Amino acid sequence: METFVQIFLLLYGAMAVALIVALACHAVISTRDSDMRHKPARQDRRSRKASVISPPRAVPRPR
Repeated sequence: METFVQIFLLLYGAMAVALIVALACHAVISTRDSDMRHKPARQDRRSRKASVISPPRAVPRPR
């Protein structure tokens, strides 16, 4: 009987730990999403730099 109680307590403890970890991860992800929504300048600058087309190279004239 005591072993069953210990197993149930262990399962409930593991479930509590998993719930706490999931809530912490959700909070971190939601704060990161809100930060990126409020400040998209950093990401925009990076994507703009990547999407800039290089200027045409000077073509040497035939002599």
